[in-house]
Amino acid sequence: MLYTIMPIGSVMNHEELDTQYEYQEVSLENNILQLYKTGNEYTIKRIVSTNPSDYLDDRLSPGNILNEMQLNEMINK
Repeated sequence: MLYTIMPIGSVMNHEELDTQYEYQEVSLENNILQLYKTGNEYTIKRIVSTNPSDYLDDRLSPGNILNEMQLNEMINK
């Protein structure tokens, strides 16, 4: 629930509301990353982990954009 005096269009991006993304889940170390692909890049939507310190890792922050090479390097470590 969001309480604001601002119009919803100002708070949320309309493109994100209208666009349906196909999400992919990737196992990374002991985490699961939910990603969506836009062009040649992947955007992190969310992270699922039981370790609280994983949420402090800047590389795994939601909204981060990774190219295919970066994603493959992270998976293959």
